[in-house]
Amino acid sequence: MVAARNGEISLVRSSDGGANWQNITGSLGVLSGGNFMRLQADPFDGNTFYLLKNAYSGAIVIKTTDFGNTWTDISSDLPKVPVNDIFIDKANEGVIFLGNDFGVYRTTNNGGHWERMNNGLPFVPVLDFDCFNFDNTRLLRVATYGRGIFELDLEHYTSVNEDISNAAKLKVWPNPASELLWIEFPALTNDKYTLSLLSVYGTEVASQVVYIVDSKFRTSIGISGLIPGCYQLVLKGDRILKATKVMILR
Repeated sequence: MVAARNGEISLVRSSDGGANWQNITGSLGVLSGGNFMRLQADPFDGNTFYLLKNAYSGAIVIKTTDFGNTWTDISSDLPKVPVNDIFIDKANEGVIFLGNDFGVYRTTNNGGHWERMNNGLPFVPVLDFDCFNFDNTRLLRVATYGRGIFELDLEHYTSVNEDISNAAKLKVWPNPASELLWIEFPALTNDKYTLSLLSVYGTEVASQVVYIVDSKFRTSIGISGLIPGCYQLVLKGDRILKATKVMILR
């Protein structure tokens, strides 16, 4: 099976070693939005494939178990940001790692729930995975955008429990905006939070630290000096990660 991203998006498959190809893009149905980033075969089942997308909404990770006849959205509680790479743990069936614009996420139940990994990896886009076995230790190596390469011991790691399911409560207006962006969100606990505005390349172009003492907080970020385009607004706190897409126009 091959996913192409050259002009018109297409998804094709061959059942005879590549002698003949069938366009199955239509099998994606309502899951067809967004650009394709990577198509990965499952090492446990030759009929199972995973398709990753560059999108900020909808299905960003989808899966087929019947060689592309039907597809299922397994994004579940992933943040809605582009997904760049996938690593399927051959030693543990059902365990999958994703590299997206927020870092590394893992599922242990085939996408029913995702958790962000935290073993010294900064909050940075992850672009590529590589697995290296050395002296009975399995290492997942991670290439980031602008922050170098990190490695994770697959036998000893921790994760972060995050509240990313209610991102709709992060209210932003006007959107699109041109001079000033207002942000309002409810606080689960009184805490210090960081608001960051990220470019499509993952670069932080504006940030603000806020201390919340009430159940709801409202603040604003000046954006008059930023280049028009699509940005990601990220709210980070203790066990909190929320994100939403904003557009800047002139």
